[in-house]
Amino acid sequence: MRLQEVADLIGVRSKSTVSKHERGHIFPSPELIDAYRRYSGGKIQFEDFEELRRRAGAEATIPISAQDHANVPT
Repeated sequence: MRLQEVADLIGVRSKSTVSKHERGHIFPSPELIDAYRRYSGGKIQFEDFEELRRRAGAEATIPISAQDHANVPT
């Protein structure tokens, strides 16, 4: 599945946001983590993003809410 398809499914504007989540550069909000969890059938969890952030070796930006990235209001 392409990054833009994932972005559309979880409700973010662009594939670059999904890419930044995958690389640990941006830590997704709890709402977006729930969307990833639903999209993945429960395979993607909060701990996965914690691990990605650790691997990135930098402080990730933590959005206040899904509103920061969403296509539609929450």
